[in-house]
Amino acid sequence: MHIDWDYVFWTNSTILGSVTHDCRVIQETDFATFDFWGQTIINVTAVAAGEAQAATREGRRVNNLGAFMLNYTITSPDPASGSVLTVEFPTTMPVGSSYGIQIFYTTAPNSMALTWLTPAQTAGGVYPYLFSQSEDINGRSMIPM
Repeated sequence: MHIDWDYVFWTNSTILGSVTHDCRVIQETDFATFDFWGQTIINVTAVAAGEAQAATREGRRVNNLGAFMLNYTITSPDPASGSVLTVEFPTTMPVGSSYGIQIFYTTAPNSMALTWLTPAQTAGGVYPYLFSQSEDINGRSMIPM
């Protein structure tokens, strides 16, 4: 998994970014599912297999040249358990194959994994501060997993 946060919006306590998952097929399938809570999904693309790991290892952004859009559906959100993002593949993926999926999204201002402090709430009183805590299942409110 590789995370790219493009913009941190201090005024409305949201983040615009993407997460890229490297996946390996262990059972023939034509879809993949991801768990999330409160984000707005903007779009989903297929990227080269292994791209998330390579981007993280090399300290760079995900190379999405040659990426193509994938169809997806979202279950109705459940306040207690979140939503499921189902990504459809254009063809059935055989056992042992690998692929990358990049999900573009924005977080919600009330994300359970993110805490936004105003400058007045910090020791110096000058700059705002953002911290994350992905304990329990709260991480899925920060990153579609």
